[in-house]
Amino acid sequence: MWIAGVLLYDKSLFEDNGWKVPLVRPTVVFMLLMTVIWSFLVFDFIW
Repeated sequence: MWIAGVLLYDKSLFEDNGWKVPLVRPTVVFMLLMTVIWSFLVFDFIW
């Protein structure tokens, strides 16, 4: 799943999307992605 974070990071570096800090968007997206995945895994494990 870290590959998706790397791809988003590379995409944000090559695109000029108006973000002053290029690390903000990919980091937030990656954190949300990992949170959703782990929540699903924990929920599936409990039930």
